[in-house]
Amino acid sequence: GVCLLVSCMSLLVQVGYRDPEIWRGVVRRSTALLAEGGVLLLYDTTRWGSYLDRASMEKFIAGEGLPLVVVAHSAAPGVAGAASSDSRLPEHMALAVLQKRLGCHQHHREASDLGAAACQRAAALREEGNRCFSAKSGRNVPKAVRCYAKALDAVAVASAQGAFSSAGSHREMASRLESNFSAALLEMGRAEEALLAADRAVLWDPDWKKAHFRRERALAALGRVEDLLA
Repeated sequence: GVCLLVSCMSLLVQVGYRDPEIWRGVVRRSTALLAEGGVLLLYDTTRWGSYLDRASMEKFIAGEGLPLVVVAHSAAPGVAGAASSDSRLPEHMALAVLQKRLGCHQHHREASDLGAAACQRAAALREEGNRCFSAKSGRNVPKAVRCYAKALDAVAVASAQGAFSSAGSHREMASRLESNFSAALLEMGRAEEALLAADRAVLWDPDWKKAHFRRERALAALGRVEDLLA
């Protein structure tokens, strides 16, 4: 494989009710796409099958002989009130980060180099996105959106490689990127996506006022006055 990052979001939210074991094939194919040291990022419901249950995932990986390691796993925010409005949008979600093992001929330094390169790429993409978004002439908001999205992917790779000096520096970078991402999405009229990005910015850094401001802007654009007043 050649990919440094493969992500799969909300697969079972969409089809889990009719095919709860579809994730197994997806993990197999994703593993083939990954380069050694690459990261597989999974965010989905825990409602169907055994997907994103850590013990079940590790048992599946071992049984299939896949060169993957679960490096992070945690509960994640779901869709508030979804259980009452749509049975296919569960509230219980999980986030898992898996990494393709380096071959025995690789040195540990290579993982460190990959993490450092991902950190540098995230910073460069953030700066490019900011230039595209804030330029007085030749402003390019769609390109800014693409830059921020790629920067967030790079942050995920860097985090999985342990490239950040502290958890705080990771959270700060992620929250600032999500905030910028939200602003650019909103300007393109993509208010629902802007709200999701702002929600993630708040989750990464709840004390950062601008993240809450971005969320309020997106809610206002969606006409969700009741949420603004809550």
